[in-house]
Amino acid sequence: VGTTARFLGIILVYLGIALLLGSWYELVRTVRARPGTALAPLIGVLVAWAAPIVVAPPLFSRDVYSYAAQGQMVTRGISPYAHGPAALGAGPYLRLVDPLWAHSPAPYGPAWERLSAWIVQLSGRDVLTALVGFRLVALVGVGLMAWAVPVLARSVGRDRGSAFALAVMNPLVVLDLLGSSHNDALMLGLLVAGCAAARSRHVAVGLL
Repeated sequence: VGTTARFLGIILVYLGIALLLGSWYELVRTVRARPGTALAPLIGVLVAWAAPIVVAPPLFSRDVYSYAAQGQMVTRGISPYAHGPAALGAGPYLRLVDPLWAHSPAPYGPAWERLSAWIVQLSGRDVLTALVGFRLVALVGVGLMAWAVPVLARSVGRDRGSAFALAVMNPLVVLDLLGSSHNDALMLGLLVAGCAAARSRHVAVGLL
């Protein structure tokens, strides 16, 4: 890619982010001015915003490649807590990992590392398929947030539409959690779902 094309690409990306931020601001302002707004149209807008991000390559971060590399390490019996992805040697997984993290042990817990290994195994160790798997995990996390945030808002007497627009439709959710396929999406989804379950008097479920 030439320098001019790269520059134009960066300009278009920032323009798109600015448009998304502006749209989100106007949407939040409108919803707050109209308490009781139904969730269905908001969900439709969120889907429209998220759809092109979901089918795009990882954006703004290469962390998902580290997840895949660590999952590959687990499938090979290499401890991700004792070694960095460089222990895999030359190959498609290591080539995509940010060099900054190539020799860094995993900072994530064993449950996530085991899930990463399952994704890599189910993908047949194909990098692209594994990335789709991690994107699906992020989608699950955002889906949990989309269910739980309105439940939490209602439980404390707040407007569900405003809470949904502020928390779930936030551009950080769309661009960072979904766009980058960050494992924070699953963490936040489970956390908010647990709080919602506890507020709904299902404390035991929330603690799980």
